[in-house]
Amino acid sequence: MNRQELLEAYIDRILENMSTKDLMRMVGDQLEESFSSLSDEELIAEVEEYYPDMLTYTIYKTDS
Repeated sequence: MNRQELLEAYIDRILENMSTKDLMRMVGDQLEESFSSLSDEELIAEVEEYYPDMLTYTIYKTDS
């Protein structure tokens, strides 16, 4: 087994033994870390591209 195969097998084993809750927490932490480095403008553009309804709701909620 070479390094890449060992790495893939190790990651697979870790993931197989994680609960859905643990996986969601891990992904959430990684997304937060990734998005934290975005400027306000970049974050708004990212949200606008994938979930534009969130901005409408947020603006409505904030203006109320």
